[in-house]
Amino acid sequence: MPQGELGTMFYRSEYDAFENCYHFTAATKYRKSVFDEAIRQRLEQLLTEKAESIDLKVHAVAAAVNHIHILVQGDAEPPFISQTILGYTSRLIRKEFPVLKQLHEKQLWGGKACTNIKDASHLQNATDYIKRHDPMDSRVE
Repeated sequence: MPQGELGTMFYRSEYDAFENCYHFTAATKYRKSVFDEAIRQRLEQLLTEKAESIDLKVHAVAAAVNHIHILVQGDAEPPFISQTILGYTSRLIRKEFPVLKQLHEKQLWGGKACTNIKDASHLQNATDYIKRHDPMDSRVE
């Protein structure tokens, strides 16, 4: 899929996805650092559960103070994956942690992006990056 916007998600790839692997990132609205350790742990759990419920293999997932990363593989199209996983986590995490609802009444996620994985090396690099991601790092890359 070419680089550019599709709906509200930005695509950062100019090539087809290797074995249907995609790296999604999503930042909180206004990139506010609102995820404490308990919220981050629950987000990682919800992201994984929802991805697996739509037949995606989760290679890696990480939540930082103001954004998430999830690397998945499956037959679903990226817009469907994004809408399903991010919509679900936004609703549930704001319900379970009312402080988030106060800060982000209508939506949790601001910027969202999807990068197609190019090849096996890119898949390994992305997996390693997500697994070693510092949860206190607020840079969204």
